[in-house]
Amino acid sequence: MTIIIYDVDDTSSQDLADIAENILAENNISGYTIEKCICQDELEEYPDIALLFVDISLKKENGMDVICKLKEKKKTIPIVFVTDTTNFVIESYDMEAFGYLMKPIQTEKVHHIMDKFLKLSEKYVVRDTRGNEKLKVPLQNIEYFESKNTMIMLHLVNGQQIRTYGKLGNIEKELEHKNFLRCHQSYLINMEHISGIAEACFVMDSGKNAYIRKRDYTTMKKLFDQYIVNR
Repeated sequence: MTIIIYDVDDTSSQDLADIAENILAENNISGYTIEKCICQDELEEYPDIALLFVDISLKKENGMDVICKLKEKKKTIPIVFVTDTTNFVIESYDMEAFGYLMKPIQTEKVHHIMDKFLKLSEKYVVRDTRGNEKLKVPLQNIEYFESKNTMIMLHLVNGQQIRTYGKLGNIEKELEHKNFLRCHQSYLINMEHISGIAEACFVMDSGKNAYIRKRDYTTMKKLFDQYIVNR
């Protein structure tokens, strides 16, 4: 998943990116990519926006128009207004903005917004062989788990891979009722990131295949169909 900073001011956007990156590292959070963009066309290239910071005083585009267009397509994305004026406070309230960030960027204000954002999603805790916490990955950022003997690979939406050890069955129990589907002995997949189903596998958003046990194909397809209907 991607955190987007939409700001033509390179100094403030870089400051914001650095602070957000540090906050993720301090909290051992993995699976987010931070990107900067400066126009609507660039913004539309990202299908997996998790959080958006927008400078509503853009030079060539109207920041409010950018937000309105985005909300028409993706209504649930948390959007933070970034500006050097308080003139848009009422608009931010009317549009249910996730936060309001004044320039120059203040670290403590970004901390407040990021802390609130990180509380929105449940997380899977990756542990070492002694059971100690290594890092936390928001469930929405996990595309699927793949098991190879005692090694388990987490495949994240942003292409990152995280190696850990354990039993896939234990993870399946931990994530029960969290929209994860055990479609094969070696795969536990996030149904949120299934793009389609083929004859012998689910096709994930990344284009990779997660194989389905032949005897369970009908059951797996029915469970996925139910997920689509109920989500």
